[in-house]
Amino acid sequence: MNGDNFDYSPVLKPYHGVRILENDGKSHFKERYFFPIYGAAVAAVADFDRDGDLDMLTTSNFPDAGRHPERGIMYFENVGPFAFRPHAFSIAASNQWNRIATADLNHDGRLDAVIGAMSLESVVRHQRGLAGGAPTPARAPVLYFENHMSRDARGRRP
Repeated sequence: MNGDNFDYSPVLKPYHGVRILENDGKSHFKERYFFPIYGAAVAAVADFDRDGDLDMLTTSNFPDAGRHPERGIMYFENVGPFAFRPHAFSIAASNQWNRIATADLNHDGRLDAVIGAMSLESVVRHQRGLAGGAPTPARAPVLYFENHMSRDARGRRP
């Protein structure tokens, strides 16, 4: 992930996003995949859909609020070598997402995710000693994503 460094600049940075580099074995790297996500924060890589390849779940602190606020949380379904089908979540528009934890929380054999947020505006206000006192909690600061994806024996969704 190439993402935000909290430099307080409100400019959308076109180099932020998910970037996959392939090593040729001699420490020469070639970019094989890029998807722009402004303010990219965290990526979790796992076989979320249990089809034998690695998928990604990502968060963003500063998505493009004007055009793509739903890109604060994205799932990238692996559909082939260095090919991913991106999925965004409308609930992501409600916050600044920056943490992911994955585990089989309901013990059904599928990897679930807990995604956390913060209110950077509140933190900055507190650090600068501005009115408002202690930082206020983020809106809906934690989301639980229960994984319902399944595949048949050939890796296709039923």
